[in-house]
Amino acid sequence: MKALILIFFTTLISLFSSITFAEERVAYKCFLETTVGNKVIHFNLKKSKVRKRLANLVASDVPVENNQRALVRHVIECVKASKKFLNKEAAIIEAQSVD
Repeated sequence: MKALILIFFTTLISLFSSITFAEERVAYKCFLETTVGNKVIHFNLKKSKVRKRLANLVASDVPVENNQRALVRHVIECVKASKKFLNKEAAIIEAQSVD
């Protein structure tokens, strides 16, 4: 009986140790020049993929209002979502979208 319990708990421990936990995500916002004008776009990215995703924004498709998508022409500025933009136009556009 003790052997059966030991096998059960060993199996249970190995099962839980093999479960991969969700990777931490980081919120970013970027001020982008797109095919439909300058936009502030928010991203929620896996921490390990932030650099790669932000570096590859140019020529990528991003969501804009009304279920439309736009092509990114130029990345003007990206910051963590909790930070403020340094670019004045970005700050104005963000303030207008919050209202």
